[in-house]
Amino acid sequence: MRSFETASVARFSIAVSRADKTGEETSYVSAFMGIEAWRKNEALDSFDVLKKGELITVEGYFKPEEWTDSKSGE
Repeated sequence: MRSFETASVARFSIAVSRADKTGEETSYVSAFMGIEAWRKNEALDSFDVLKKGELITVEGYFKPEEWTDSKSGE
């Protein structure tokens, strides 16, 4: 967590998984998403629930970013 004059931010990753069913076969696809949670400094107690392994709800929008590594080409 990082604090500024009027607000603080916590950065962490969450894992999101879903099931893909093709005919009789089911496969599971997972993705890790980077999250930035901003709070005004008066509301910092809401960061207390951010513990590894806890289920959380994320409200807002996802801004997916994709890039190609210049060295590996992947």
